[in-house]
Amino acid sequence: MAKQGLVIGGSTISARQMKDFFRQADEGSITGSMFQDFLDHKGQSSKTNIYLKRIFAEEKIYIGATDGYASLANAINIFSSINFDFRELGLHNMCLPTNGRVAVEIFELVKEGTFEKIYGSFGKNRDRFCLTQSQIVRFCVEHTDFLKSDGTRNFFLFEDDNRFFVADVCRFNDKWHIDVLKLLNSNVWCVEGKPRFFFPQL
Repeated sequence: MAKQGLVIGGSTISARQMKDFFRQADEGSITGSMFQDFLDHKGQSSKTNIYLKRIFAEEKIYIGATDGYASLANAINIFSSINFDFRELGLHNMCLPTNGRVAVEIFELVKEGTFEKIYGSFGKNRDRFCLTQSQIVRFCVEHTDFLKSDGTRNFFLFEDDNRFFVADVCRFNDKWHIDVLKLLNSNVWCVEGKPRFFFPQL
């Protein structure tokens, strides 16, 4: 019979798995906020995202290939107001082109939280959640019907030079506006109005 690893506290977690967990914590792969969030919700299924619920799952939503020339800071033909922070943060340059179409999944907020907790609740690499600025521009042009248009926020994660930001798109006074926020800001986003989050297919 194969020798089994020592089991911790009668659970299915072995001593080797615990050792690996503490190694990752020591290396910083597992942050304090991630561990605290696990403790807060340890009774829930790991497959259940407590912050977001997918909507329009039956829809096939795609963004076509982009050449990388379009940036959010320069999308004046789409947005009536563009926060100057895009330029202050150096986010007005070209991005990498994308080949082929990308499927998009849409979620709505069902539990309040910070961006760090909301995006971290999937337990995957942040890069996996990012669209490019050009893809966000193209989505806002081609798929307006999927954006909240009642003043509620629409959030898109993007990356620039290993920095992570969230584009905040909203419509009020019959015009589209865009803001930019740092991923690690301390704002707690409420479920009122059910803000939407847009991802490349997860």
